[in-house]
Amino acid sequence: MKNAILLLFMYIFPLTFAQEFTWQSLPLGGGGFLTGIVTHPAQKDLIYARTDVGGVYKYQPPTSENERPYWQQLMNWIPVENMQLWSCDGIALNPFNVNEVYALLGQYLWNDFPSGVYKSDDQGKTWRQLYETKCGGNENNRWIGEPIAVQPAEGGKVIIAGTRQDGVIRSDDGGSTWSKVASINPDSEGLGVRCVVFDPQNPDYVYAVDSYNVYRSQDAGRTFTVILSNKSMRQAVVTSEGRLYVTTQEGIFSGNRGETPVKLSGLAINSDLKDINAITVDIHNPKHLVVAEQNGGFNNRIYRTTDGGNTWNEIARKSEVKNNVPWYEYRHFAAALASLKLDPFYPNKLWFTDWYLPWKSEDISLDKPLFETVPWGVEELVVFDIISPSNDALLYQGCADNGGFTHYSLTDYPTVWYDNQESTGIDFCEAHPEYVVRVSSLGWGQSNFKISLSSDCGKSWKTVGGNISTTGKMAYSSKNVNNFIWAPTGSNQKLKYTLDGGATAMKESSGLPAFSINGSFWDNYSRFIASDRINGDKFYVALPGQLYISTDGGASFTKGAQVPGQAGSPAYYLTTSPYEEGVLWLSTGQSGLRYSSDSGRTLRKVGRFTSTKCVTVGPPLDGNIPVVYVFGRLDGVWGMYASYDNGENWTRINSDNMQLSNNPRQLSADRNRPGRVYLGTGGVGIIYGECQLPATKAVPPVISPAGGKINSDDTFWITAAEENAEIYYTTDGSEPTVNSKKYTAPVKVESTVVVKAMVVSPGKENSSVAEVEYQNLSSSHSTVRANGSISVYPVPVEEQLTVSGIEDGSLSIYDAGGQVVYQSKVDSSPWNISFGEYASGLYFLKHVSDNDLFVCKVIKK
Repeated sequence: MKNAILLLFMYIFPLTFAQEFTWQSLPLGGGGFLTGIVTHPAQKDLIYARTDVGGVYKYQPPTSENERPYWQQLMNWIPVENMQLWSCDGIALNPFNVNEVYALLGQYLWNDFPSGVYKSDDQGKTWRQLYETKCGGNENNRWIGEPIAVQPAEGGKVIIAGTRQDGVIRSDDGGSTWSKVASINPDSEGLGVRCVVFDPQNPDYVYAVDSYNVYRSQDAGRTFTVILSNKSMRQAVVTSEGRLYVTTQEGIFSGNRGETPVKLSGLAINSDLKDINAITVDIHNPKHLVVAEQNGGFNNRIYRTTDGGNTWNEIARKSEVKNNVPWYEYRHFAAALASLKLDPFYPNKLWFTDWYLPWKSEDISLDKPLFETVPWGVEELVVFDIISPSNDALLYQGCADNGGFTHYSLTDYPTVWYDNQESTGIDFCEAHPEYVVRVSSLGWGQSNFKISLSSDCGKSWKTVGGNISTTGKMAYSSKNVNNFIWAPTGSNQKLKYTLDGGATAMKESSGLPAFSINGSFWDNYSRFIASDRINGDKFYVALPGQLYISTDGGASFTKGAQVPGQAGSPAYYLTTSPYEEGVLWLSTGQSGLRYSSDSGRTLRKVGRFTSTKCVTVGPPLDGNIPVVYVFGRLDGVWGMYASYDNGENWTRINSDNMQLSNNPRQLSADRNRPGRVYLGTGGVGIIYGECQLPATKAVPPVISPAGGKINSDDTFWITAAEENAEIYYTTDGSEPTVNSKKYTAPVKVESTVVVKAMVVSPGKENSSVAEVEYQNLSSSHSTVRANGSISVYPVPVEEQLTVSGIEDGSLSIYDAGGQVVYQSKVDSSPWNISFGEYASGLYFLKHVSDNDLFVCKVIKK
């Protein structure tokens, strides 16, 4: 598209839209580890769940306006500089005050980000730090109990917190001041005290559990003594009668107040039953308890006793299971089960959390209880790659733990789940967006590495590209479904390409140095390779210090502009415009944003960004200038920024209450709905922002593909953002009117054309005109007798014919009369043949090598 619009209008235009962006989670259905759940004893349905990388959620029960429950995220206030606070290492409620919530926030022990004890006085709406200490919400043993507790006495002024490295700390004034408890030593291994529980009937008794010991205090946590040792400790509860229960890898131990706990014989650990971890007790019935094993796998068992642990009944594996997320497998039930909680207002109602979601059973006393997921609102996923196609799908995405998905809805969970292969790189073909390629593995980049190709929007996949031994990033040709490139993960890697759809092994590209951009599986956020979205032969690679350009499908590269050195996370994020050939936007981390309009031969700095993470280009909201979205730091403020004038001016489109701060690393504008952008995060899945459409003027239509070379059998299609809108178009370069052709279905491109289109929407002024140009290739080829490893590409045959899959032998071209018009020995692949000088007509290409014969007919029109 041509950038023709009055600048005066563009200065006004951003203000119209920037203040009206709203942000929501794209429904996926969980996908991450919920490590704890707590219920308030004095208020029904006041429930909180914590996660390892996805924040803290508050349960919202059904109401007349909301017929189903949902979980409200409480951590959107966290600024990007403090993104480690999205991990919660423990949570506690004041039993005397329904508004007070305490949380241990912080992800890892090895970094210097703020972390420690935080408090909310308004049920999680606002938070403040009380005490600085290292927390490990995504460290080992994060699933073992709640390491912070409020004394059920004197209004809840006494708080005891077990830390990872500083032993136990204590406050007797509601968290205003803290002191270390000398009788429990710090843990040099960083596991620390993982569970703290008070005796509800004698609140001076408090128990602390680390990996090796159970400690008891009889003076409200001022001093502790060891009462049980070397039993691979897990969680603990104290009943309303003061009896202590402790789960371990060896079984369950129990003892009355003041006694030494002894092992119960009712539930013995054997070769089949695994590590007993989670435990909960009915606050009204001290004989009613539930425990669960946690073997790090799927379908863990849950046991219930109503006689204080003398006998146990397994209830999970004989239950009914209802999962409200359509892509979940049955084996996901009770996976790595972390936390159990009997509801204080419904004694037989059980909640639990696991690797994926919160679950509940309304009545575990039944012979066959029903367990059901409560997923709505919980979105905890580490996203590696997202890209919005130009077809009916909203988004293709690859992620950790759960493979990848094709999204079709903003309100419903996806039904197209790829598989368990964790996808780190994904892309689609512009001219044929149903073609998708991805690279994936199992076990966090440990095994089963694959490049996979789908021709049905991800519904089915086939493995292509030969054997590979790592993950990486993908970029797909915008026009040729048989052409894509792969940038492997790891150190000193080389770019690979294919021109035959991966029928043969990926080949090494020439002209590029080795690279180490994404060093490991968890580093796969830098998108440093991209295809030109208009020219199907062009690919780009951004490496430290240098940008590289290919014009032959990735087979070879030449140097382009210089690139600032690698910095920030992700280091490089390269996006090409779907609307103009050769337009590149490059996020360079701490060196800010770069722009090229000449296919990367030159780059210029854009905006006052001091750091950027990702960038994308979306359809115009008016006129013909695409909207550019950047997540970066501008004038000292991190946020999502939009430019409506090609980078001259930028407007922040998120707020302090919606910081979008959970490791924002992937960005893609919706290709069909102007003013919508998707952000892939490192812990809360995908968040999308959407502005209100203009009230008085229709938004321009989106024409796909967005121009460039196209084959005779290909089609273009047009979409409108508004409901009940009508689209009118022309193919002769004239301005469309309501008397022009009305768009109803995709249109075949039979010649070189200029397509112009406009939207007519009831009650609004007609939209500005969208415009694209297609250069018809006027050619085709078909195999007469094919060697499956050989392909002919690309057509346009009026310019150049490229033959891949051949290493030696002779290559000849005959015209329709049988005369040889070209002949050559072949010693490398791919082999390029100048074809522009030949007249229109039928030609036959023949390759001979040893006993192998390959014949292909090529028609030049």
